[in-house]
Amino acid sequence: MREVGLDKVGNIGPKRRQALEEAGVRTAADLLRVLPRAYEDWSVITPAAALPPGKMAVARLRVVSEPAISYPRRGFSVVRAMAEDASGRCALQWFNQPYMKNAVRRGQEYLFYGRVQEWKGKVLINSVSRSANEALPGLVPVYRPIGPVTPRLIRGYVQKAFALCGPFNETLPPGWPERLGLMGYEEAVRTVHFPEDLEALKKARERMVFEDLLLFQLAVEMLRERRGRTKGRALPLDMARIREKRESLPYPLTAAQERALFEVLHDMQKPEVMARLVQGDVGSGKTVVALLCAYAAVCAGYQAAFMAPTELLARQHFHTAEAFFAGTGVNVEFLSGGMSAAAKREALARIAGGEADVVIGTHALIQSGVEFAALGLAVADEQHRFGVMQRSALEQKGEMCDVLVMSATPIPPHAGPHLYADMDISVIDELPPDGSP
Repeated sequence: MREVGLDKVGNIGPKRRQALEEAGVRTAADLLRVLPRAYEDWSVITPAAALPPGKMAVARLRVVSEPAISYPRRGFSVVRAMAEDASGRCALQWFNQPYMKNAVRRGQEYLFYGRVQEWKGKVLINSVSRSANEALPGLVPVYRPIGPVTPRLIRGYVQKAFALCGPFNETLPPGWPERLGLMGYEEAVRTVHFPEDLEALKKARERMVFEDLLLFQLAVEMLRERRGRTKGRALPLDMARIREKRESLPYPLTAAQERALFEVLHDMQKPEVMARLVQGDVGSGKTVVALLCAYAAVCAGYQAAFMAPTELLARQHFHTAEAFFAGTGVNVEFLSGGMSAAAKREALARIAGGEADVVIGTHALIQSGVEFAALGLAVADEQHRFGVMQRSALEQKGEMCDVLVMSATPIPPHAGPHLYADMDISVIDELPPDGSP
């Protein structure tokens, strides 16, 4: 697969490019790794009389009433129209899509794809429309929006990226796809983005999942092997200062937070490199545990780094950390790819010089040119699941650096030993009554 820059894809302005890069999409090949979240099945047309309530369906209908818009309440619009085919009538409704009033015209025939409901007859809700003269597109991939980059834009970018990046070399060893009954790599990439039918899509997704799990397991084995050869460092924690900071919080920690905090601090004092995952639902208080551990590292004479998967989450952590460390003398620094060149140079100088005690940022933290004076604790927020190698890259920014990962993703008991085989796991299984960070 050829490595081609996003500039070759075309129609990607500065704001879209920044959003894509913040999401980890920096090349045309990265676009091909943005997999669809769902598929619209435009392969079969259903007559209006047979539209199945509660399901998605495609109908070829002629609009027979002038689309009308109403505003049942402030900030909420409904566009309504009636349509029909030879079998019967069907209502069309679009919520908070006022532009649909002019998007479809009375007397014209369209293909509509949407969810069917039953209320005084059949109703298609928030349907997507196409010209009735178009050929049925079959299975259409639907992507998650990335900031200002809409699913439709992503679909176009992926089509261009596929043409730019080919041909695709097989990534598995010779003979593996045939022996394991797996689709070839190039065919799988093409099919997962441009599926011909559901059976082919199922096989393509099996191949992609197999490859992801294989690479993940290999990366875990690499980390485990390297950690086995890495000498750790016991941090000299000032438990009195940590206890004082914990007791100064405007809310008490839950028993689950206390347990997770004890387990992390216990690991940090061991002569082995720490690798621990703290899992808990959103709002369970993982962040305050991580900030207390960062405070422990700073009090021991080291720096701490927080890496978040998006600039929005990184800024949220930054503002939370500023409030948390106010009055303690701990200096908090922010670093992201969206900063100006001058601001980034100043931040890098403070990080390298040791003036920045706690550094919070995006994937920019693991890029070349970022040097820490003495990184003792690396924290990765896996709310959107960083890869193993990204965690490893952050860890390598410090010598014998401890690693703490926060995740809101529930971990099934049978899956934890495989997905996080390189880490010990702490679980925060209760919510704070007052909602601490």
